[in-house]
Amino acid sequence: MEGIRTYLFSGFLDAGKTTYMLDAIYHDFFHKHGRTLILSFEQGEIALDAARLREYKTDIAYYEAEGSEDITAFCLSSIEKYKPDRIYVEDNAMIDGLTALFPPCMTIAAKTALIDGSTLPLYFNNMRQILQNIVKGSVLVLFNRIPDQETLMPYGSAFRVMERKAAYLWESPMGYHEKA
Repeated sequence: MEGIRTYLFSGFLDAGKTTYMLDAIYHDFFHKHGRTLILSFEQGEIALDAARLREYKTDIAYYEAEGSEDITAFCLSSIEKYKPDRIYVEDNAMIDGLTALFPPCMTIAAKTALIDGSTLPLYFNNMRQILQNIVKGSVLVLFNRIPDQETLMPYGSAFRVMERKAAYLWESPMGYHEKA
């Protein structure tokens, strides 16, 4: 199999990964250029509507951790079944080293980290290594559910150390993206 561009959406549960991913899929540009496969490694708060997604040339495969096949086999069987042109991975932050388990045909094109501002202090103070794993390798880190940019000021340098090359954006309460 040749390389399939794979896009990672990473973050803790309820960070906004599904909403962000669906916004991309429902945008006209994406579904007009081939098939998309969503590999979901968690079942979040927002349910994915398989029938609606099929209208946008998108299929979903859920990984069930308990008693399931290994991750590499799951990815390969999903790729064989759906034959996607691109893959979106809804990453579960609690699966350590997930990308190392992807088959070689999944070429990581970009990683987006989503950080929920309402839980940021808790995760930053108590689960910093996992938070760093989420941010590391990201081309975009998006902070959402934050009332104002000043809330992010105490974290600025720490996130820059986690991933220097990433673009950091803050989603205002109005839904606009601004530099964080």
